[in-house]
Amino acid sequence: WKGWAAVAAYAAVILVLALSPSSYDRSQRSALARQIYLGTAPILLWFTVLSSLISLVVIRIVVVTALSYGLSKYALEMVVRVLVLELIPLTSATFVALRCAIPNAAEVYDLRAHGGFAALTRAGVDPLRREVLPRVVAGMFSVLMLVAGNWHTLAKLEGELAKLGESAGLTITSRRTEPRPPRADDWPLRYCRWRA
Repeated sequence: WKGWAAVAAYAAVILVLALSPSSYDRSQRSALARQIYLGTAPILLWFTVLSSLISLVVIRIVVVTALSYGLSKYALEMVVRVLVLELIPLTSATFVALRCAIPNAAEVYDLRAHGGFAALTRAGVDPLRREVLPRVVAGMFSVLMLVAGNWHTLAKLEGELAKLGESAGLTITSRRTEPRPPRADDWPLRYCRWRA
């Protein structure tokens, strides 16, 4: 348990540093911008190409399977659920972990093993703030950058469903979910009334 406690404490320190405005002062901005660029720009093109190819294969498999089983009205919903909600975020996190986070962790380990942390501390510089935080923020930014999309595209797709279904020979049924209004018999509300 000591190892996990150390990991949790380290994560808490990084979280506090990430939320602290002093971590983003003028001296830190160049290191942060460099790590964000190195963590995002080189993988953006390859991720886009790989994501497009995987998406095409998955779309084809889902549509052909849905048509063969007579479930064509569920094909679009399945494609959106599988790609948007599951595969693309998972792929982007894996891509960033393999390309950005693991090499950054190895660099930090080498820096610490060869006395770089001690040298920074002797120079009056916090090594976590100078070396670790920019790499952590770059990893988080990379995942968000790869997953982020234009939500207007989904709205346009919903508007074009009838034409798409007609051209593909599919019967497309879609529905948009909305949050349910709270009911009087929901547990927290019932508990609050009972206590009052």
